[in-house]
Amino acid sequence: MNFPQHASHALLEKNGFSREKYTMFYRNCIRARAYLVFGRGTSREMNTLFRFWSYYLRDNFNNGMYNEFKRLAEEDAVCGYRYGIECLFRFYSYGLEKKFCTRLYDDFQTLTVKDCKSGSYYGLEKYWAFHHYNPNSHPVCPVLEKYLADFSPPVCTPTAYEAKENRRVRMDILKSRRAV
Repeated sequence: MNFPQHASHALLEKNGFSREKYTMFYRNCIRARAYLVFGRGTSREMNTLFRFWSYYLRDNFNNGMYNEFKRLAEEDAVCGYRYGIECLFRFYSYGLEKKFCTRLYDDFQTLTVKDCKSGSYYGLEKYWAFHHYNPNSHPVCPVLEKYLADFSPPVCTPTAYEAKENRRVRMDILKSRRAV
């Protein structure tokens, strides 16, 4: 059985992007973000847009799209919703690996420092991974050098993954019980 494809998937296909389709998808996501009862961070459509931008901009950089991605992700992060900012960090890490751009790298560093100062280290993890897996050497700002000196890269063993997955399943069960 063929299910209709989500707009974000169709836009990511080879030759699947059209300004008209994107504009409709974008407007629906922004509208959902604006009108949901709880506001920022509660829209699944907005999360899909963040994920779309994270993939699309790696191969098809657009300055306006990037600035909107960054602005909205930072707004959501300030309100405690991290999905957008995590997509942005993945864009930086994998996108800069594909095609390096000094301005984006500077944004990556600035945002990583901000993330660390807020008590989150997801950005630092992606920054570390970028430097670890990228054979080219790029300068590291002194503030990040200090954070990296104390940073232990994540180790994902099957046991660690299984424990994390079990915690996630238990949390889902607890949430569903509370909702009843």
